[in-house]
Amino acid sequence: MKKLFLSLLIFILLAFLSASVLLAQNRICANCGKTITKNFLEYNSQPYCSQKCFEAALPKCSVCGKSVGEGTKQGEFLKHNGKIFCSDKCFERSLPKCAACGKPAKKQIRSTDDASKAYCSQECYQTSLPKCELCQKSLNGWKEMAGHIYCNDCAALPKCLDCRLPGASIELPDGRHICQTCEKTAVISRDQAQRLFEQVRGDIEKHLGLTTDHRITFQLVDARELGRITGVTVFSEQGLYSHKWKTYQTAKTKVPDSDTFVIYILSHLTPKYFYNIAAHELAHDIHDALYPNAKGKELEEGFAEYISSLMNAYWGNDSLNLEKLHNQEKIYAQGYQKFLKIAEKNGLSDVLAYMEKQNQTSKSKAIKKKTK
Repeated sequence: MKKLFLSLLIFILLAFLSASVLLAQNRICANCGKTITKNFLEYNSQPYCSQKCFEAALPKCSVCGKSVGEGTKQGEFLKHNGKIFCSDKCFERSLPKCAACGKPAKKQIRSTDDASKAYCSQECYQTSLPKCELCQKSLNGWKEMAGHIYCNDCAALPKCLDCRLPGASIELPDGRHICQTCEKTAVISRDQAQRLFEQVRGDIEKHLGLTTDHRITFQLVDARELGRITGVTVFSEQGLYSHKWKTYQTAKTKVPDSDTFVIYILSHLTPKYFYNIAAHELAHDIHDALYPNAKGKELEEGFAEYISSLMNAYWGNDSLNLEKLHNQEKIYAQGYQKFLKIAEKNGLSDVLAYMEKQNQTSKSKAIKKKTK
């Protein structure tokens, strides 16, 4: 009996030890913590008891939030800039949209002007580039003129005598060029030019209170004729004020009432440019009549530019005054800037006072010189 009990005890002990070994061989699911007694899935050396637990352990798509095991890559995944995507579709959804066509911008070509915009292809990027106003080519590099953009080839085309922009297709007999837009309103008729000239003279008297009793002859001329009169062959001069008189040959003194006053203005100017040039030349006439002793190129051209700038503002042509500041003829630009500074406080009244002072000073110097 004792032997039987001992044998039973040994059997129970062996059974217990065997069970302990079997339990030791069982695995614990790394996701849910349950004991794995059957087949299992493994990921990163960790066991998982089911497909659900396995997928729960896989990386999540940064777009849809699903496990990569649920995506079209079947457990594989895409990684870009530290983010994980379960499918090509989710990856494309994460990309910026092409600023031109709206498709995902895989290449992400960035605009140099606006880095926030991306483009999916070189073709779409080209649509973002500025275009030449004449040939409509997309431009990586360009020349800008008065706010207009041109390719290098078009920028070298003849420039319009009025708007100063390239591409003037009409060549005048005197060699100047004019664009079709400006040609439509250009002052060509002598009768029209005479009416506009008289209007400008009247406006100056009305608006500024400045006039003379000179009987001025007005002439509308082309560039060849103006060049012959001035001796200047380039087209920088668009008008001319001329005051001549006769002198006695023996006494070298002026013949009374022999004065002739002529203003020449180029043809084919648009009205606003015609007004500007007419006001400038009439300012020379005012200078000649009121301040004849105040001499000097900068003084004379500066005063004329200032008076014409006041009239441009009166006519609503302020943009022409900006051109005066950047006149290629430096003496004009410097003179204009000088008179703008003189006029900073009280405008025209300070300018006229300055001109009177220069006139009197020069007159006094001339008298002293004669008495010596």
